[in-house]
Amino acid sequence: MPNTPPQLVANSTILTCRFVKMSTVDERVDEANANEMVIAVSQEGSRTAPLSDLVATDQAAQQGETLRVYGPGDVCLLTLGDTVTRGLRLKSDAAGRGVPVTLVGTTIQEYGAIALQSGTVGEKIKVLVDLGRFRPT
Repeated sequence: MPNTPPQLVANSTILTCRFVKMSTVDERVDEANANEMVIAVSQEGSRTAPLSDLVATDQAAQQGETLRVYGPGDVCLLTLGDTVTRGLRLKSDAAGRGVPVTLVGTTIQEYGAIALQSGTVGEKIKVLVDLGRFRPT
């Protein structure tokens, strides 16, 4: 039986195909910031019709609205914030987009997906949602 993505409530405006984190309010989510612990990826569909001349952003939800999320084990689309090669672990950048984890240094890397495709900044690629921590060497 297919996994039905759960619905959560947005605590703030959340764009489509972005990493999300738990909010400070129960059962609500916000877009993740740089290297924050994520819990899922926001839905692929926009809350508005695709009218490029009238809609400047592709919002999944605004504050108080429900949105679907993709959790561990799900395959979905994620917007990239950097160039990515398939197979890399991805963490959130300051805008909730996927970027490669840092492989050197001392900062623990909070990743939320594994890239199934390669891509560049702004593209949406297929990822496997996989939550974890990575310690660089």
